[in-house]
Amino acid sequence: MSIYMNNSEDSNNLIFIQGNLYPYDLGGHEVFNFYFYKELKKYFNVKVLSNYKRPNEISKSDYLKITNLKPLVLFFPLFAFIKLLKLLKFLKPKPTVILTFSRSSWINWWPYPILNKIFKLNYIIIIHGGGLSKWKWKYPFLKLFQKATDVIGISDRICTEYSNRTGVNIKQLLPLIPFEKSLIEKEKLKNKWNIKKEEKIFLIVGSIKPLKNPDTVVSAAEILGIEFLKENKIKFVFAGNGILLPEIKSRVEMLKFENYFKFLGNIPRNLISEIYGMSDVYIINSDFEGTPLSLLEAIYNKLSIIAADSPGINNVIKHGFNGDLYKTKDPKELAKSIKASLSINNILIENATQTLEKDFDYDKMINEYKLIFKR
Repeated sequence: MSIYMNNSEDSNNLIFIQGNLYPYDLGGHEVFNFYFYKELKKYFNVKVLSNYKRPNEISKSDYLKITNLKPLVLFFPLFAFIKLLKLLKFLKPKPTVILTFSRSSWINWWPYPILNKIFKLNYIIIIHGGGLSKWKWKYPFLKLFQKATDVIGISDRICTEYSNRTGVNIKQLLPLIPFEKSLIEKEKLKNKWNIKKEEKIFLIVGSIKPLKNPDTVVSAAEILGIEFLKENKIKFVFAGNGILLPEIKSRVEMLKFENYFKFLGNIPRNLISEIYGMSDVYIINSDFEGTPLSLLEAIYNKLSIIAADSPGINNVIKHGFNGDLYKTKDPKELAKSIKASLSINNILIENATQTLEKDFDYDKMINEYKLIFKR
């Protein structure tokens, strides 16, 4: 059957435009889009358009490959425009395009307002980030937002910022994924990942880059001192990769802290529950977050939470209620929080679980998206 044919008469056609793809990229919006695609496939005809080699996780019939020609900032939008022109001719009913909006040049966005004006193409923007950086040339961004059928933001802060910029009403929908717990016993998980059974694991998940402030963890460990780390059997485990990894490893070696740090690199989604399952405390240090999926997943796995008091994070964690907030980038405050967390506070963990169940309902999010796409 042609990829341009619809599976059912009443099913909407959706096309994801994705510059980055899981599992090649492991950022928050790539992981969300991966699960989002799988969920939407239950209800709609979904295609993914990208310049990447097709991941095994996406079926051949659902994948629309465009030429990977550099510079991507020029050629990706051009080839996406050409591909969509062909799809508009063959794909019935007319598809709705889903755009993942993050920090990038205005050049990436020119095709969609044009296709909307000429062919009445509907497109929906989901704002996952962008760093809230200012636009040097506002006009193409304003056109992009003003011609969109719907604009969705993943956090209150993002919705407020972009609504003020564009004058467009932006609906907040949190970017949730279905979390899992490992069924393997904690001691066996530690053995599998070469962790001593008596070690207390302080887990950090995500890209090792400046925004995430991984150096704050190393500085806090230096303040605590090698004797304290040894006596309390503390091990800091980083699950992720990034531009600061060599620098962080070098500093750990310089301090002779190799026995108290472990760097796992990027962990596939089918194994990440094991990393949470063997851990005790979760640390998140970011300058800001949209909706921090790794934090929510740590709560789901009933870890104690130590979190930077920064936007996005402090929307979830309230100090002394469901976790411990410390001043962002302050290693002394983080060291104090690490000391305090050695005595597990089950009330904080239970309150965090209740927060997750009350405010972060995956099924509710999917149902709201279904209503939007069925319009």
